[in-house]
Amino acid sequence: MARHAYRGLPVVLSCAISLILLIGCIDNREDVEIVIGENGVATLLNTEVSYLEFDRELTTKDFRSLKPGSSLDEIIEAIGEPNGWVGAGVLAPYYYIGHGKFSILRFKFPLPSKNLERVEIVTASELLEVIELYS
Repeated sequence: MARHAYRGLPVVLSCAISLILLIGCIDNREDVEIVIGENGVATLLNTEVSYLEFDRELTTKDFRSLKPGSSLDEIIEAIGEPNGWVGAGVLAPYYYIGHGKFSILRFKFPLPSKNLERVEIVTASELLEVIELYS
């Protein structure tokens, strides 16, 4: 008798997994927008930072095309001023790239704006992707 009790288990597990995957597809990050307070503050990785607004539309593609070793001056010339700075100790420039996402530029230590190493794509609360730039 006990053997027959498990007969429906694969079907139940399959349905549960399908439901979890379906719910994951419904979570559409494209609908997320940042909320900028009246005092020009945004939230990145659970940290409030000052935010400067610019009339431009940047995407992750803009940051994938950056050359490794670029200086901040070269990046500003290519895509404009950052929306602000984030970090404690060594500050990193960040850019708003739409849909609630930000791009944080990380430079090789000890020169915090001379040698671009990677780009981190983040939301207000999580790291989504790291774009490693290799020379």
